[in-house]
Amino acid sequence: MFTLIIGENKSGKSAFAESYVQGLSDSELVYLATMICADADAKERIIKHRRMREGKGFITIERSLDVGRTELPYESNLLLEDAGNLLANELFEKNGGGYDAAMNGIVMLKNKCRYLTVVSNTFRSFSEGLSDDTKHYISELLRLNEELCGIADIVYEMELGKAKMVYKKRDDI
Repeated sequence: MFTLIIGENKSGKSAFAESYVQGLSDSELVYLATMICADADAKERIIKHRRMREGKGFITIERSLDVGRTELPYESNLLLEDAGNLLANELFEKNGGGYDAAMNGIVMLKNKCRYLTVVSNTFRSFSEGLSDDTKHYISELLRLNEELCGIADIVYEMELGKAKMVYKKRDDI
């Protein structure tokens, strides 16, 4: 089963996702962290997320590129945090494989685990004065989210800490 959780920054996606994943099954909980610790802000976010999942039973795997090659426990319950970071890494890092590497990596993960939950960012609007790289990234993230919605069994949208199910593929999920 594949669940996508989308929302803007600081909408409560991560906290909801962790709780959601814990409630899915008694399968092994795996947290796949994709953020690269590139500056003080990134370091602060990484520390915050590590604290959030302390004592929750997650095995943490840190992998910023080529996530499809991640070795996972059999029938695991995987939380990918997050698709936006993964995409940025694949687009802008020296050894990144671009958009296709991000999308294909997520599909490969979907086929390797019992449950896959992916967290991803959304944006309400484009702002004036963005660099061409930033505009390209946002455009590609919107495309990635659209493709992920197309293969997801369930999609939640987060807003102000509240989750709203916006899509469910089948009634038996």
